[in-house]
Amino acid sequence: MRHFQESQRGITLTGMISACVVLGALAVGGMKLWPIYNEKMKVDMAMKSVAASPEAAKLSKNEAAKLLSRNFEVQDMRSLSEADVRKLLKVGKVKGMDGKVMLLEYEIRSPLYGQLDGVLRYSNAVELGGARTD
Repeated sequence: MRHFQESQRGITLTGMISACVVLGALAVGGMKLWPIYNEKMKVDMAMKSVAASPEAAKLSKNEAAKLLSRNFEVQDMRSLSEADVRKLLKVGKVKGMDGKVMLLEYEIRSPLYGQLDGVLRYSNAVELGGARTD
């Protein structure tokens, strides 16, 4: 009998159920946080697109906000309206740099469980008509 027990290997039913519960909780958390990550990526792409446009160096704050809002519409992102973008967007010169910089800062929130939210503080600065600056 002793020899039979030593040769058995594997996971117990309790261990397998525990592992499935942990993996399931991680999967659900990832699915609930995906919209935050996806929105961040869409905003990054829109800002790079506006910064790469030929007239980017001459854009005013309102023109940049309008172009960003158009990019958001194309990407089907409805969490920021044009009015929100105008409030949150900053366009101006920075010391030590020749060109203008476009800066967008805000919080992206997504509910996780009950009253617990996932929050991403978004802050990205892009040089208009040039390379990205963080």
